Order: sequence, then C-alpha cells, then structure tokens
Amino acid sequence: MTNSERIAKLESQLSAIAGVPVEITIRGLREFTFSFESVNQSATDAIVNFFGSQALVKVETDNECGTFIYATV
Repeated sequence: MTNSERIAKLESQLSAIAGVPVEITIRGLREFTFSFESVNQSATDAIVNFFGSQALVKVETDNECGTFIYATV
C-alpha cells in the first residue's frame, strides 16, 4: 500500500467517524491537520475524542473556511 493510499484510507475512516468529508494534511513527522469545509461542532468533537489523550490538539474554526484540527502525536 502506498502512502497516498494510506492517507486516503485514513481520510475515509475519519470521515466516517466525523460524519463529514475530512482532509488530512501532513505538516511534519508527527504533526497533522484534519480539516473540513464547515463549522460542525459534533464532527470536531468526534475527531478530538477519537484521538483522546494520544495527541495534543488545537482547533480553529472560521465560518468562511471551515474547521482545522491541528494534532501532534
């Protein structure tokens, strides 16, 4: 399985958990951004809860750009 395929699989899994399409951006070796095109608190909570205490998480929302969840694992 290629890295692109792994990312697509993880995006699919996180999208199912959140209930909205989720995009993953790799920012560093252990740093990721999970984003979606809306401000959706239940989707945000689902992703944050998925990682629990295993990641340091920061959330930013913008009504025009959507939601960005920055995670360091």
